[in-house]
Amino acid sequence: MAHPLQAHYEHVAALLQPLRAVFDTEAAHGQQREFFDELLAANELEIALHLACSFLLDSLIPVFDASVLARIETAHRAMDLHDDCVEKLRSISSQ
Repeated sequence: MAHPLQAHYEHVAALLQPLRAVFDTEAAHGQQREFFDELLAANELEIALHLACSFLLDSLIPVFDASVLARIETAHRAMDLHDDCVEKLRSISSQ
């Protein structure tokens, strides 16, 4: 029997999966990419989202486009998360 929220988990995981690419900027971030994959597989979706946000916020050279920001914002809404991640990313992307 499937979990009652399985469809929601699958929807949010599908939103998050493309964020895996944010860890592809340098080979040294392979461990974080692997951890991100493990979190998705374990349905630890909020932690996976925050890992991607933290990685982007902590990058010395913040390189992401509007589609990444939109995906992060959509994932926050889908999980009904209220934090300052999107606002912080918006501020560094506009610099």
